[in-house]
Amino acid sequence: MNGFISFILIVLGITNIIAPKIGWYLSHGMHYKDAEPSDASLILGRLGGDCYIFNRIF
Repeated sequence: MNGFISFILIVLGITNIIAPKIGWYLSHGMHYKDAEPSDASLILGRLGGDCYIFNRIF
């Protein structure tokens, strides 16, 4: 079970690094009409993805 959770978190981390707009849209974007994420939000999403991967690997 621990391996499955690690796999899911690594996949989420890679998704946040490659396409942070997906994570932003799923958490905030669908609440607002025609909203776009800020640059800071995208950078923090990428950093969050790095933290997911770093946490699961080490």
